[in-house]
Amino acid sequence: MRGPSPTVDTFFLTRSNDPHAIVKRLNNGPERAVIHPGAIVNFVAAGDQLVTQVRHGNSGMERLALSILSSPSKGLNESFEIAATSLQSELMIERPLPREILKALAEEVTTPGPYGRLYAETLALALTIDLARHQGAQPRRPPMVKGELAPWQLRRVEAIINDRITEDVSLSELATAINLSKSHFARAFRKSTGLPPHKYQLGVRIERTKQLVRQGEMTLTEIGLQSGFNEQSQFIRAFRRVVGVSPGVWQRISKL
Repeated sequence: MRGPSPTVDTFFLTRSNDPHAIVKRLNNGPERAVIHPGAIVNFVAAGDQLVTQVRHGNSGMERLALSILSSPSKGLNESFEIAATSLQSELMIERPLPREILKALAEEVTTPGPYGRLYAETLALALTIDLARHQGAQPRRPPMVKGELAPWQLRRVEAIINDRITEDVSLSELATAINLSKSHFARAFRKSTGLPPHKYQLGVRIERTKQLVRQGEMTLTEIGLQSGFNEQSQFIRAFRRVVGVSPGVWQRISKL
């Protein structure tokens, strides 16, 4: 079976219900016969071609493809000496971290959670950094950000999150707004607030819901939509996770 020849760097997670024999070949390299263990992670660099032969069928096979649409160096060029073509294809990645990150992304695609785009982008960034680290990319110079964000940077990010509370703001947008790479921004923001960006955004949304509940002028469905939750079920799950009780219970308690 002729496999992918992506035009952009792409991670692949394949999952199967039953172990089975497969043969993999990258470009014109040697064939590699393995037993599919149930979950396999491959990274195919742009322009490379992966061919996979399944000897006895692939019943129950699932595949997730994660394409890094912007150059990996775009988010990392201030931290690592990597060029757009420097990441090399890597088959049968056995490290647990890439596999678990891709599983988390697969779950997010199947059942989107309350953290939205920031969560998915944070996972994708961690996946790319892990690959660069294990392929030998070295820091170019001491990071621009040695600790927390500057006060003006933190105020700017907080203003964006608060002003665009109903939008799915990206990690790249927040980082660009204060002239940092995504990796530096994510690290410095967490040190400044104690939370990664996606959890901070969720906290802001939950606080907004509390304000609207206290005002008592909207239904819970309307409150969820006004606070950035596209579905009521998503709003209820997120509220319960952060506050400990459902919005309805909290509404009754707040009136006592």
